[in-house]
Amino acid sequence: MRFAGFAEYAVSKKEGRPDAVWITLFLVVMGLGVALRLANHNVSNPTPDEKTYAYYADQVAHGSIDTPGRLTENYNAHPDQWIYPTPIRTGYYYLLAAAMKCSGASACEAGVAVSSLSSIVQFILVAIIGLRFFDRWTTLIALALFSVCPMDLAIARRVWQDGVVGCAGLMLFYSSMEASLRPRKKVWLALFWMCGFFFLLLKESSGLIFGFYCAWLTGMCLLRKCPPMQCAGIAMGCVVTGLLAFVTMALLSGGVSSVIAVYQHATRTMPFNAYAVNFQNGPWYSCPLCWWILSPVAASLCCLGAAGWIFPGQPLRRTLQAALLLDEKGCAVAGSMAACIFFVTAITFLPFYLKNLRYVSPVYGTEYLLGALGLRWLLEMCRASLSPAFLRVAMTGAVMLIAGAVAADFVTFDRLFLKAGLDDLAAGRLIEQAFPRPLAPGQTGKS
Repeated sequence: MRFAGFAEYAVSKKEGRPDAVWITLFLVVMGLGVALRLANHNVSNPTPDEKTYAYYADQVAHGSIDTPGRLTENYNAHPDQWIYPTPIRTGYYYLLAAAMKCSGASACEAGVAVSSLSSIVQFILVAIIGLRFFDRWTTLIALALFSVCPMDLAIARRVWQDGVVGCAGLMLFYSSMEASLRPRKKVWLALFWMCGFFFLLLKESSGLIFGFYCAWLTGMCLLRKCPPMQCAGIAMGCVVTGLLAFVTMALLSGGVSSVIAVYQHATRTMPFNAYAVNFQNGPWYSCPLCWWILSPVAASLCCLGAAGWIFPGQPLRRTLQAALLLDEKGCAVAGSMAACIFFVTAITFLPFYLKNLRYVSPVYGTEYLLGALGLRWLLEMCRASLSPAFLRVAMTGAVMLIAGAVAADFVTFDRLFLKAGLDDLAAGRLIEQAFPRPLAPGQTGKS
């Protein structure tokens, strides 16, 4: 196949079965993404948060049904523990405990394995969502960029619960899209509620994200003119799911009052948490800047892809839809991705003391899918307005851009997390590592 023909084929939405070129590239990208998430697990310096997760999981694995309740009681009684992860994240601790029981591994080993597996499942979910709602080349672009996502690769080698949160969050998004587009198939609603139940047991802030997805799902069903009783049933199911998750957490953690006390202690101590004040504070643009530092091409493309769906302007939206040949479902999913990214980043980046890229792991996959749509839009604009000769130049530039972004992102991951040993994604830590301040005369750099 000549390069001109390949360019014309690659930037158009080709129907039918994928050919050998696409299949080969797809397998290479999938293999790269999975291999990177299975490697680089030799972490010798667990953070205090990781030690806390491992301790709670070990206690749950070797304790009884009332162990989380005793851990919660001890947490509430000792103010010095309030700056660390809480013991009410029972979904994650029981998951690690099950992994420990099944594999015979230690808590840290099981935690890394669970994070790595969650990252791989999230990577596969990106492929499923892309192939389900968009075209093959958009999916391939998203997978190529996401395969070396420095944030996700950093989480995959740690005991943080954010890998599981990211995987569950992306599954929650996918099931909500299927449920809103095919409301008559109750299996997607059931899957959405089950994912939501588990998601709510992973982290205190998950309730805000689940609530947004519930409101978005109900609103989309109303816009699609579903029967009012059906929409009311969906909303009621979401409320019941939230109540069941809270009751389960309360029963496992020693009662409603204990859970409420944990929430109060965790939020009230934030201004006195030296790490949060020093490294997770700052202007609202700290985390977007950090994402641009880690992955400038993907961040820029995501902004481009989101612009046409978040900001008002029907002409631009129609231009995007026409250029990408998106059907009604594709448009609904693209707009939903942009709205979800905007909401999750807003509740994370705007408040004080929460500026950490780990906290937006539920939208990692959607960010890269939206970025792939942004690049595809540019390529379609080139195809519509350029001559074949200039189209070849544009396609060459796009291929070089993707290849360069993949190489650059992995080099960034290797430099910051493998060689420099950066052990968190807090905005202050990333900016400090990326732009080190010059040492004053006589200063050694050792603390």
